[in-house]
Amino acid sequence: MHRGGMLNAALLRVLQKGEIERLDAHGQLARLPSAQDDALSARILDSGSSLEDIEARVLDHAVARANGNLSEAARLLGLTRPQLAYRQKRRHTGPADTSSPPDGPRQGSVS
Repeated sequence: MHRGGMLNAALLRVLQKGEIERLDAHGQLARLPSAQDDALSARILDSGSSLEDIEARVLDHAVARANGNLSEAARLLGLTRPQLAYRQKRRHTGPADTSSPPDGPRQGSVS
């Protein structure tokens, strides 16, 4: 199915479900942030942890949940495998490495 067909099929599913959702980078329906997400964001901000620390923890948890499978960990995070590898490399080499991820930034994401 071509991209337009995927989009039409996804929109039809949204209309049938009566819910407003968005499409992820793979053309699949993704849920919108909830009040729980807002509460979690507030708790993270209140924790005093840096964004780098939070990202490191989330990356580690995703890899652990995927039993070390980086492709699966990337899927859990909504990233491509090269993007996950880039973030891990950047984390280990420090902020001096500011080159772009191998396949570019994800549309609509914040790096």
